[in-house]
Amino acid sequence: MSINIISYPTADESLGEHLGENEAETAQQIAELINQHAANTYKPGGFRRPVHTKAHGCVKAEFRVLPNLPAELARGIFQPGAVYPATIRYSNASSNPDQADNRSDARGMAIKLFNIQQPSLLESWQDLHTQDFILFNHPFFMVNTAQQYLELIKDVNGISLLDKMSLPFDLGLRGMVNTFKISHGKIANPLHVQYYSAVPYQLGADAPKLVVKYSVKPAEYINPENIPEHPDPNYLREVMQTTLMQEAVDLKFMLQLRKDGMDVENAQVAWSEDSSPFIEVAVIHIPKQEFNTAAQNLECENLSFNPWHCTADHRPLGAINRIRKVVYTQASQFRHAENNPL
Repeated sequence: MSINIISYPTADESLGEHLGENEAETAQQIAELINQHAANTYKPGGFRRPVHTKAHGCVKAEFRVLPNLPAELARGIFQPGAVYPATIRYSNASSNPDQADNRSDARGMAIKLFNIQQPSLLESWQDLHTQDFILFNHPFFMVNTAQQYLELIKDVNGISLLDKMSLPFDLGLRGMVNTFKISHGKIANPLHVQYYSAVPYQLGADAPKLVVKYSVKPAEYINPENIPEHPDPNYLREVMQTTLMQEAVDLKFMLQLRKDGMDVENAQVAWSEDSSPFIEVAVIHIPKQEFNTAAQNLECENLSFNPWHCTADHRPLGAINRIRKVVYTQASQFRHAENNPL
């Protein structure tokens, strides 16, 4: 099948961005490797996402911007008092769709807002009026550059022992420490976890442009919860459904402003919350609901999330986000084309 050509993002040097050597070409290599791995794994009609494959569920929500935001933060979708319908997908990070939920792994939260008036930055999505936020439960990423990203994909998808042994050398010490932390966590309830964008975004298309990271956490303190001793393989879906059958859930959506010394391109380092605490800008209200239905699960599977499903006020920044434009878009095109052949 043919894949639409995706224009590679430019770097905004005024915000601290800079293109890496052969970054665009390397991003294309990554996309092709991921799609080839999918072609070797799935049959037409049954293609799945290349990562964050297993969903715990998609829930309906409302994204409610606070009415009293400071003027400097009231940019783009963050207009005081604005309310957007939303769908939120919770997931395991693994590419294994059958992985049991008690396996150590990172966990993802992808938010899609609807009824956005401004056009999307992603060429093929300009008329769909959505805004996506991609988060997971760590404030840092495994890799920093396109070349590291490529080597990670090669090592993870490789079948030989040599491929696996190459990982520490390809990622470096910080990358390996981050990878260990990211891949060795367990959670009791996806609704009660703090999530982070880990990578930065622009706030405001016009001067003064700000740079922020995103985070979401429960609006109220949640007492530590225990994971069941012998949990069902899908216990995270089950506990989400049990929670939402009993009560609504409110979450804080927050911004962290970049301060001096905080690097836009270094995704392996979390920005200090002591220097720049997260600021609440919206409440995500998830009403009581039954989401675990055949129709909603099918809708969940067919949704595409991409950090470039955004307006110019919220442009993704840094190498990882630039790479994602190509990788996420081509992976989505490939998956939907293979599942819906002409």
